[in-house]
Amino acid sequence: MKKFNLSKKLLALVLTLAALFTVLCGCSGDALEGKATVVLHGDTDVVYELDLKECGFKEKDNVYVALKWLYDNKDVPFSANTTFNDKGFDAFINSVGDLTPASNTTQYIAFFHNVESQKDTYGYVDNVTYNNTTLYYSAVGVGGLELTDGLIIYFTILSY
Repeated sequence: MKKFNLSKKLLALVLTLAALFTVLCGCSGDALEGKATVVLHGDTDVVYELDLKECGFKEKDNVYVALKWLYDNKDVPFSANTTFNDKGFDAFINSVGDLTPASNTTQYIAFFHNVESQKDTYGYVDNVTYNNTTLYYSAVGVGGLELTDGLIIYFTILSY
């Protein structure tokens, strides 16, 4: 009887570790196809065109994963405070590229995108336009917006 309980515990441990590995590594899901654009809006816009397949992105990968890819592969610096709770993973972006809010001010990194279903509906921040495309102030964080073909990700500094 003990041998059976030990086997069940071992199996449960192995399955738990496999699930955790899959979630943390982003190893699940099919490869994404298409392109996404990352814009760092400053005095001069810095634009990165990402081929989702060539970059190795998979279904369920999010904007945070894209930022990490830019950091690892294009030397784009960024820093973030990350959280993981019952609602999932997310990150507050402290800086990305040359965008760094001034210390001791009300400045912050704002995040816009072209996914209408994930736009902020409070209306505190106006939409922006990039290449004739309306971009919405995000209602979700970088950990909550999945990468998709045609996605435009736009970061800028705003004040509240």
